[in-house]
Amino acid sequence: MKNTIRAFLIFSFFFFCCLPQLFPQTENADALPKQFDLLGQEQQYWMPNLLQSSFSGLHEMAQYQGFAVNWVPRGLTKNKGNTINGIDWQSNLSGWDPNFSFAGLYGGMKTEGAVQAYGMSAFGLGGQAGNQFSSSNASLFTKSKSISSRVSNGTTMQELRMQWHSGRLKNATWINIDVIYQGTPSGFLANGLKDRKGILVSIEKSISEKHQLGIRFWWSPTVQGKRAPTVGEMFAITNDQLYNPSWGWRNGQAFYANTKKNNAPVMSLHYAIQTSKGHGIQFNLGGVFGTQSTTQLDWSNAADPRPDYYKYLPSFAIDEPLKNKLLQWYATHPELLQIQFDQLIQKNQSNANAGSKYIINERVQRLQLLRAAMRFNYVLNATSFWYTGMAMSFDRIGYTNQVADLLGGQFYYNYNTWVNDDGLATAFQNDIQLPDRKVKLGESWGAHYYLYNQSMQAWTAITGATRFLEWGAGLQMGVDQMQRKGINQNGLFPSLSKGLSEGAVFPSFQYQFHLRYKFNGRLYLTTRVFQEWAPPDAAELYTDPANHSVQNPFLLPLTKSGSEIKLQFMGSNIKASVVCFMQTNRNERQYKLFYHDYYNAFVRASAGQIQTLHQGFESYIETNWSSPIQFNIANSYGWYSITNQPMYELRLSDNLYKVQSGQLLLKKFPATASPQAVQAATINYQPSYSLRLSYTLVYASRRAISHDLFRRSTWTKENSLSPNDWEVLAKPVFAPNQWVSNVFISKSLQLQSANNKIALRCTASIRNLLNASIPSLIFEQSRYDYKKFIADKFPAKYIYDIGRTYTIGLQLSLL
Repeated sequence: MKNTIRAFLIFSFFFFCCLPQLFPQTENADALPKQFDLLGQEQQYWMPNLLQSSFSGLHEMAQYQGFAVNWVPRGLTKNKGNTINGIDWQSNLSGWDPNFSFAGLYGGMKTEGAVQAYGMSAFGLGGQAGNQFSSSNASLFTKSKSISSRVSNGTTMQELRMQWHSGRLKNATWINIDVIYQGTPSGFLANGLKDRKGILVSIEKSISEKHQLGIRFWWSPTVQGKRAPTVGEMFAITNDQLYNPSWGWRNGQAFYANTKKNNAPVMSLHYAIQTSKGHGIQFNLGGVFGTQSTTQLDWSNAADPRPDYYKYLPSFAIDEPLKNKLLQWYATHPELLQIQFDQLIQKNQSNANAGSKYIINERVQRLQLLRAAMRFNYVLNATSFWYTGMAMSFDRIGYTNQVADLLGGQFYYNYNTWVNDDGLATAFQNDIQLPDRKVKLGESWGAHYYLYNQSMQAWTAITGATRFLEWGAGLQMGVDQMQRKGINQNGLFPSLSKGLSEGAVFPSFQYQFHLRYKFNGRLYLTTRVFQEWAPPDAAELYTDPANHSVQNPFLLPLTKSGSEIKLQFMGSNIKASVVCFMQTNRNERQYKLFYHDYYNAFVRASAGQIQTLHQGFESYIETNWSSPIQFNIANSYGWYSITNQPMYELRLSDNLYKVQSGQLLLKKFPATASPQAVQAATINYQPSYSLRLSYTLVYASRRAISHDLFRRSTWTKENSLSPNDWEVLAKPVFAPNQWVSNVFISKSLQLQSANNKIALRCTASIRNLLNASIPSLIFEQSRYDYKKFIADKFPAKYIYDIGRTYTIGLQLSLL
């Protein structure tokens, strides 16, 4: 064991230190401390689960039944993590979505554990959002072969999946292969299109009785359309809650410019050792090399082509006759409510120099991510355990733009046309070393830069139990270093755009403790306290990484602290829990780029020192009053608010000159856009093992929209033209209360052949059974009328739930 640990430490040292070409250092890098960063893994409470719930019945109900109303327990909006094969694949750098990389390949993974916020277990310590620990270890699957198909009008119209789990072979090897195809004909779904072809391969080898080696690989090339939000006026004109302004007509066919793509293979290795006394150690190495990207319509020095641009809407008309004429025009010409790509092509082709003013742009992130992790568990005695681990990551992501479609033109000038006209003569050049470059199809243009993140973390936890008490304590420490390297020298910031920046170092720290008292075999009382200091990510660190490495203001450590007390009853036919919780966050921050009407220019807006309070209580009950029927009832009541008047400042984006600063008058404003009160109930009917029916009803209330913070400033209050203008802004806006209901049916059959058992399973589900019109997302635009303070000039935007959807599946398995 000692030799194995020593070998891993030596290997890790050389593995991470011998990559200078990927992670260059600044000239004074020797003065920087060594990097130790923590992975935000969230762990499981050490206590019994409620009946069949492996995580938390309330949290599972929110995840699977309440997403149409944006139900996020406790209003803590960070997404739950997902650690796969012992590695947290998330990054502090933007542009990488690990969930998108393996979407559709869930059948090749099994959940090892799931945890609530700030829990602890053998997997590590957790953060505020909870975590799910999954593995594609082939030895976890029983021997089977299966083929399945599914159709749905909600996620993908066609799906075909094939799986092969070998079981244990004669040479002590296990093999899993999972292949998936998902496709949608263009225009059948609200997001327009989906094409995914993925494969997951896992091979596990038992070297000896206590040593196991494994290799895992997945790759899921995907192209998927995206929906765009729009104002309520467009939904009223079209009478379609699925209206999507981002697609249009091209050569008589629907054309979708907004897409996201994945082409990022992922590979990992692991080596595990288990001793006869129950001690264990596991090593994991992994990497990602590929691309993720998004496409969208882009233009320069040309009219806005979006059909929902505010100046094109009937509401912008000055008099009623003109407004009515526009409404009639749209009623007789509904095709004009979508982008007219044929017209854009004609405009490009009519340009005297054959240059394009409209293009389809692809924003590309080139990924090079390396990971290493180690986890060790030690049995102190029959009731006490010690867990510890460390993880290291080296991430490099390159950012650039690529011309995906010239829309009939011959080239596109490499200009930044969003700068002010009163700047330097070369300010609009994206690369002053190659001025006036004509960009051809498939070539890169615009900003070209790299972001680096190097991190290392260490954590430890200890748990124990007596007859009446269970306890646990955990500690986690880490440090992040982030850097930017500019490849091109732009005309806007010629002295700041090119070259390697200084490294920005941010420590992080977390501790937590829980104590559980057992009144008897059925009644338990648990208390928990925690505190965390979290580093910023790259999106918060740099003001405008595409153009320079200037850091944002208000980069104080984000501090999260809180406590909860939980009472549980664990009877034979009823399981119940009641939780009271409180969490305070200090030094939250927000950064935006938007056009400011008063300054007639784009500004960089920064808000900092935001303090929020999340408090409330949750209850959850599962009952089995009669064997085939089970009731689940969940209630969540919270009060989530901003508790201070944060600081803010505005700077012109072209030169970062500060034009405004002061306070944001946000005290007692909602701190989240998720509902603060939710009641949900599920009834499950399972008369036999092969048949299950389920019905869920969710009611959400006190749900605030996502407010724009910066319009609620001291400057706006002082400059408003009338007291009524400010009174409107000073009141929070809430979405309507909503009901949503879901139905699920599953039927399994088993057929016996001469040598094999054949299982046939049919499933069907209906989401949003009553087809309720539910705005899943409502947010105020960043742009606001700072001259006349007309609130409706730039109204809120919406994305609606897709309504009633069905999914029908059929799976044939050979056991």
